[in-house]
Amino acid sequence: MSPCVAPYVSAAGSSREVWTILERMFANQSRQRAMNLKEKLGREKKETRPVSLCLEAQRSIAAKLSLINAPISDEDLTLHFFRQSLYCAPCM
Repeated sequence: MSPCVAPYVSAAGSSREVWTILERMFANQSRQRAMNLKEKLGREKKETRPVSLCLEAQRSIAAKLSLINAPISDEDLTLHFFRQSLYCAPCM
């Protein structure tokens, strides 16, 4: 067990209690991370970048959301991309 986690779970009487304590400790951080990533996805603009780089950046954010159990569907990601493209500089 990691020394930085031990003080928080040392009083737990079972492995179930350990997991419950850890889940509560990190749940808020996961929600905050998901909100930050979704906000970042919302700010993602095409600007003068090639379409392939825009899609790569958005897929990267979507992958990070999936890793923290807050996935975004392919349909929503596609819709987001096209909406952002309408309001950004034309393709070069």
